[in-house]
Amino acid sequence: MEQKPKKPFYKKWWFWVLAVIVIGAIGSGGEDQSQQTQTAQQTPQPAAQPQQNAQPASAPTEAQKTEAPAPAKTYKVGEVVPVEKFTYTVNKVSNQKKIGNDFMNKTTEGTFLVINVSIKNGDKEARMMDTSLFKIKDANGTEYDPFAEGDMYVNKDPLFLSNVNPGLTKKANIVFELPTDAKGLQLEVNSGVGTAAGKTELINLGK
Repeated sequence: MEQKPKKPFYKKWWFWVLAVIVIGAIGSGGEDQSQQTQTAQQTPQPAAQPQQNAQPASAPTEAQKTEAPAPAKTYKVGEVVPVEKFTYTVNKVSNQKKIGNDFMNKTTEGTFLVINVSIKNGDKEARMMDTSLFKIKDANGTEYDPFAEGDMYVNKDPLFLSNVNPGLTKKANIVFELPTDAKGLQLEVNSGVGTAAGKTELINLGK
């Protein structure tokens, strides 16, 4: 008896049932893996924690500390005041309404402050001295220049552009015309005239 030819396995029903099951399993596995990948990407990462072992800022060294400058010294009437190569001494201070004599004089609505000073030249060469060596400062910081004409009214030997040899002392009166209410007066003395000027000291006049 002649046998019937067998159907190929891919034409049998159980083959297609099995194929459907396998394909479904593969698709489900791929979807799960995709969901896991998306979940991992969406999960926020913890913020980086600051280092616990950071070293505190080191304290400044002594060399780095800025020291406040020492306050400028203020001298008194009668004290010797060195300013570079010059040495000053205020001998006397007075207020006057008129300077000069009966034949030649000058008056003011304010007051003439007349300061008798000694100036010694401590340099090794002759130095020029002049009223421009001096300035008055009051309690408000106002500055006053010497009364230029006053030199000839109060000095027999004017200070104007005097050339003084080394080791010698020049004594003279310096005149300032000031308002009567000027207070807290200090005399500023300078290290020289012209290019020698620049260094100064203050003398409290007690007025």
